[in-house]
Amino acid sequence: MSQRTKALFVTSLILNALGVLYLFQVQGGRDYVVAKLRPPQHAGDPVDDKPTDLRSIRITDDMVSGLPGYRSTGRFVRLPGDVVANLRPRLQEISQEPSGGRIRFETDASSILLTASSPNPATPHHMTSIMKNGVDLYVNKLYWGSAWPDASGVIQRQFEFETGELFNRITLHLPLYEQIHIQSIKVPKEANVRPATDLADRAPMVFYGSSITQGGVASNPGLSYAAILSRALNVDFVNLGFDGNGLGDLEIAEFIATLDASLIVLDFWANPSPEVFERTLPPFAETIRRRHKTTPLLVIGPFYNVNRTQEHHQKRTIAQRFVEAQRQAGDENIHFFDGRRMLSRDTAFGLADGRHPNSLGFWFCATALEPTLRELLGLPPAS
Repeated sequence: MSQRTKALFVTSLILNALGVLYLFQVQGGRDYVVAKLRPPQHAGDPVDDKPTDLRSIRITDDMVSGLPGYRSTGRFVRLPGDVVANLRPRLQEISQEPSGGRIRFETDASSILLTASSPNPATPHHMTSIMKNGVDLYVNKLYWGSAWPDASGVIQRQFEFETGELFNRITLHLPLYEQIHIQSIKVPKEANVRPATDLADRAPMVFYGSSITQGGVASNPGLSYAAILSRALNVDFVNLGFDGNGLGDLEIAEFIATLDASLIVLDFWANPSPEVFERTLPPFAETIRRRHKTTPLLVIGPFYNVNRTQEHHQKRTIAQRFVEAQRQAGDENIHFFDGRRMLSRDTAFGLADGRHPNSLGFWFCATALEPTLRELLGLPPAS
């Protein structure tokens, strides 16, 4: 290296150091330097220069939504251990995937550092790593960014945002199709954190169904149709969609019957054959009705699929006739919803693989369902 090059290099180092010191002094010290001078991070990239002026927040029961299994297990799972023990092995496995699970709190922090891990970062061809293994962050119901695992399963990202309000409402949507282990959620030491109080004071909506209900294959954890509807209606929800296994298992119906619910949606037409659907739909609904005498019950029929027109017609007829028979028998709180209003031939581009909605498809589904759900929940029409 020439003397001239050495001199320029040393001069550059000195100027950079002086610039940092200046910002440190005029903008309030080290906290500002950490928050404002951190190089941009790509979601899922490790945070190399971890700040030391952070503290871990304690995740309390009232900060976790959509996971009835969390309170009894301390893990981000959908079902309590005593319920899981009585299920088929495959249902036991899928119940560990926290679709619909959210960590919600309010804070005046200007940044959040999430550190987590995923046991299986491999992703199928029709899913994104963000949706299957990752986490979405919403701030005051606005999408703010995502984090996803590296090749070893490590998830780490620092989210930064302005503190225009005294407290921001934070929602972390957990993965739709894989377990997650949260090592820590950190905020600046001086920041305040409290449970969120933004959702309406009413029981959650409960959705039961297949991979479609679970969220396959949205691009992000916050884009299942149940999650979109929850944000639009300001009502909590529980997602009991089981990939390939929404078959009307009565053990699940019995568990749903124990939940406090403002609305129950049965969307399990996709997995059973017409014969199995016709056999399982009545006892599944009747099991729920034993304890939810008047809770609105919405039965959804198939949406469009170019390769299964006849099969879907059969299932649609089965669902519609069952609901009509129940209403004639005196159940005024059971309703049928034609899935073709959610996804039709004209909106089939909302499917990712001909069967599962993509993110746009889930938006179509949620938009179609919203007026009906508002009516059943006694909410005013959307403005």
